[in-house]
Amino acid sequence: MIHRPLGLTSEEAMASGEVFGLEHGVTYDQQGKIQMDRFVRKLGGTVCILSNSHYDDLMYVYDENRFQVNLADNTSHRLDRFTIARALGHYELHFIRARATSADGVTPAQAIFEKNGLSEADREAHDFAVGLLLPTKVFRALYDRTHGEVSRMAEQTDLPVWLVEERLEMYATSQKKLA
Repeated sequence: MIHRPLGLTSEEAMASGEVFGLEHGVTYDQQGKIQMDRFVRKLGGTVCILSNSHYDDLMYVYDENRFQVNLADNTSHRLDRFTIARALGHYELHFIRARATSADGVTPAQAIFEKNGLSEADREAHDFAVGLLLPTKVFRALYDRTHGEVSRMAEQTDLPVWLVEERLEMYATSQKKLA
C-alpha cells in the first residue's frame, strides 16, 4: 500500500517525533533510553515477533489506538527499537495525521505499512523515529555525559551505532545553522 508523504523536511519530521513523545508522555531513563514495548502498549498497540519467513509487513493499523508492529525474529534488539519507532512514525504521520488532514474527507479505516519501503513517506517515518528516540534535550545530555563517544552513546541508549552516528550528524548540522 502506498502512503502519501506529508512533505516534511528531515528537521520537521524529527521535530514531530520529539513532540509526539512529549504529547504521549514518553519517558527516558537516566541513560536516555525509552522502554519501547511499554510505550507501544500505552498507545494501544502490540509488538509481535514473527519468523523471518512470515515477516512481510512492518505494521498493521486496525484503527486509532489499535495497531500491531511486526518484528523479525532474526534481528538485534537495538535494531528492533528503531524499527518500532519508525513504525510509530508511520502510524502518527501517515495514518493519524492523514486521517485528520484528508482534503477529500476520505480517510483510511485501516493501513498496512511495508517493512522495507524506500519512499519519501519512509524517509519521514525514519526521521520521526530519530526524533522520538533521541530528542535534542536527551541527545545533548547523552553527548555531554559520554563526551560524544558514539559506541558509548549507542550502548547507553540501546540503539544501533549507525543511528547514533546519524543523529550526531544531524546535531552538528543544526549547530552550524545556529552559528
